[in-house]
Amino acid sequence: MGFIMCGIIGIISKNRAKNIIPMVYKCLLRLEYRGYDSYGFAVLLPNEIKILKRVGAISKDKDSIVFSLHGSVGFAHTRWATHGEVNLNNTHPHIDCTGKIAVVHNGIIVNHQKLRNELIRKGHKFRSNTDTEIVAHLIEEELKKMGNFELAAVKAVKHLEGSFALVIGCSDFPDMLIGFKKESPLILGIGELELFLSSDIISFLEYTNRVIPLEDYWYTIITRDSYVIKDWRTMKTIKVRPKEVSWTYEMAEKGNFDSFMEKEIYEQPAALKRSFYVDEEIIKKVAEILVSAKRVYITASGTSFYAGLVLQYLLKELGNIVAIPIISSEFDNYAVIDKDTTVIFISQSGETADTLSALRYAARYNAKKIGIINVIGSSIARKSDYTIYINAGPEIAVCATKTFLNQLSIAYQIAFEVARLQKKVPKDRLNQLINEFFTLPDAVKKTLDTSTVIQQIAKKVFKYDKAFYIGRGIGVPVAKEGSLKFREITYSFSMSFDGAGELKHGSISLIDKDMFIVAIAQKDKTYRDMLSNIQECKSRGGTVIVVSSYITKELEESADYIIRVPEVNYLFVPIVYIVPLQLLAVYTAKLRGLDPDRPRALAKSVTVK
Repeated sequence: MGFIMCGIIGIISKNRAKNIIPMVYKCLLRLEYRGYDSYGFAVLLPNEIKILKRVGAISKDKDSIVFSLHGSVGFAHTRWATHGEVNLNNTHPHIDCTGKIAVVHNGIIVNHQKLRNELIRKGHKFRSNTDTEIVAHLIEEELKKMGNFELAAVKAVKHLEGSFALVIGCSDFPDMLIGFKKESPLILGIGELELFLSSDIISFLEYTNRVIPLEDYWYTIITRDSYVIKDWRTMKTIKVRPKEVSWTYEMAEKGNFDSFMEKEIYEQPAALKRSFYVDEEIIKKVAEILVSAKRVYITASGTSFYAGLVLQYLLKELGNIVAIPIISSEFDNYAVIDKDTTVIFISQSGETADTLSALRYAARYNAKKIGIINVIGSSIARKSDYTIYINAGPEIAVCATKTFLNQLSIAYQIAFEVARLQKKVPKDRLNQLINEFFTLPDAVKKTLDTSTVIQQIAKKVFKYDKAFYIGRGIGVPVAKEGSLKFREITYSFSMSFDGAGELKHGSISLIDKDMFIVAIAQKDKTYRDMLSNIQECKSRGGTVIVVSSYITKELEESADYIIRVPEVNYLFVPIVYIVPLQLLAVYTAKLRGLDPDRPRALAKSVTVK
């Protein structure tokens, strides 16, 4: 299956005379992180749809859009290809045979080939080889029979299998847009003068913070002066109150940094402080559930999974609870679920397809479901029994940085409450840990001050094309996340392990003078063994970079470069030690002339399997 998603924005103005195309452009530009192979615009006019398409990134082409289109109802799409190569024909929006119906889509329609063949037999002519185009033709076919755009669209959508967020317009009904949602995000934004449909709240934050995230099987009709939400299975109208999000538009701007990723790394002290303002009652309830559970699983993907590994370590260390981490895409292959099972789902977007699939599997067997999420009202947030928001604010860069730290923050807060209940940790020590925990934003800020040293190291190693990241104990997930950051945006081979001891079991044979090794060496019971691993790497010709606050003479003799970080209790190593590794990845990518915000073949939220 494909694994990338696209961005959708639709806007309808109350004022027929207003040109909203500049607004559509600005909103789509903020969705470029979701895909930048190609983009397209549709303007809905009486008896006509004007369409403009381009191959490439929208940020490289503004004037031809803003000055060539004009209208008060418009929708647009930025694409990352999953079906069909990158060309104008495959670029959204897609239209039907009559040219009256236009569609933009995020997701995958798994039965598209079957539907395409049926439509071809009925005489339909296709212009693309995407899965999306069939939607326009299905609606065309239904519209011939009934003349009602809403009912024709609903009937067409009922033929679709897979995941999709759709925005659809028809020139015979020029004052209306319809949006459908199933397993791909679609959010209704309610402004004073406009209504919005989008893949991400960030796109329209400048204009409104009042939102309704659509649920699966919901659709909405937006017109110039109203909106209605219905369930397409029952056709019943759904009454739901808008939510107000606390993010601001300024939180999503790049500022003076070269990339959103670098900006968001430097936002981490402030973001971490926001994570402290969590509903204490939810934390207490989640801790009680974990303590009483017969079996606990943690499931997530990518960076969120490494946050889950830290939570696993903390629950064992502070609460004597065994939690089993499973990658979301393999969850149903390994997890044994029943009503006495509790599953923790970690996702930045709350729309991660693999994690959503794991949640549905857990729900089928009546497990208790706990979500650790950044995006308010997202699918995992709504479907969990208890949701803890990490309060990181919008994260624009594809690669997670501040959301990782805030996920860790929630992990610590849960673990502290579990420790209180379990009484395994002496009260004085637990209070000392909690007090230090609330000083960590300052430690992160001090760590960011090592940027000059990290830039110098990047200049030494940016030509290396392979790396190992190693750690022990609580340093393991740090090494894994650091390795992921490096390969995500530098395109180098970078490998981490389930423990530095695994080096000796085969992989050490890869070390030579053309490799660098990043070692996490915290001051705990693993330090001596870690030092031995570092010396092994050095003796085989590798260039060794050590991140540590505990600098001994032996370490200085064994390392080529040392990144000295503030001293913290070893339990807090992940929050502090990951920051230099984020910067190392960014600086290396920039030295190679790469854009950290646009890693190839990656996108922010993996919303299809």
